[in-house]
Amino acid sequence: MNISEIDPHIRFADFITLSHQKSEHYAYDHRIFYVTSGRGTVEFGGEKNGFSEGHTIVIPSGIGYRFCSEEPFSLISINFDYTHSRADVLESLPIVLPENFDRKRVVEHLAPSGMERPAVISKTEELYAAYLVIVREFTERKNLYRELAASELKSVIIRLMRLLATGTRTESKVSAIIEYLREHYGEELTNTALSERFGYHPYHLNRLMKASTGMTLHQYIILVRMESAKKLLAESDLSVTEIARLCGYDNTGSFSRDFRKRADITPLRYRERTRSYN
Repeated sequence: MNISEIDPHIRFADFITLSHQKSEHYAYDHRIFYVTSGRGTVEFGGEKNGFSEGHTIVIPSGIGYRFCSEEPFSLISINFDYTHSRADVLESLPIVLPENFDRKRVVEHLAPSGMERPAVISKTEELYAAYLVIVREFTERKNLYRELAASELKSVIIRLMRLLATGTRTESKVSAIIEYLREHYGEELTNTALSERFGYHPYHLNRLMKASTGMTLHQYIILVRMESAKKLLAESDLSVTEIARLCGYDNTGSFSRDFRKRADITPLRYRERTRSYN
């Protein structure tokens, strides 16, 4: 299933409180839980996985799971399909015990890459605001609430896919690398020097950047430099040579080639065009 095919159909979105479940449960549609308070474990696939506040739990349709905790804990629960193929089923589908589970009644079997398996994802606090929007839309039920909630959920799903692909620790490391590049784009930035700074082999560093951003390290550096060059061309009277130097180029010709390759226009023509629009 491609990202472009994701068009969530939500049946339920609200805060819930759970405690220890004596038995495994099954759901006929997909579930995403965000832990708002408490801690415990969730069992699936014969394994126990710890969770606490700020974690997101992904449970695909037709997968058995069981929550275990000594104290009640609170979650945001979202029950949904990844597509609108069964949008005729509007009401929330109840969970069932193993002896009552009928696999033929699973509404949707497909899921995007990485989301087809159950998972507990740590450090997802940045998604909390989006989860709240989804719950609020389903609580207030104003005009077009399903569409607004679905668009928010699609964004959440894509960000969860990124975290599952790279891992939360790796994503944090990549964020640190990106921040460094955006602060030091005017300096000489080699794969070797950056690898030594962040403790990765150059090949592995490139692989991480590619997984997180879709670009190699070199491509991302050029992207940042071109963004800065465009801003300087539009907002300053600096010469192209000065701008090239500030953006980390010691050769104006190389700078102009990179700029034209990505903007499909020369630096001077870009300056003229942006100023004529303003």
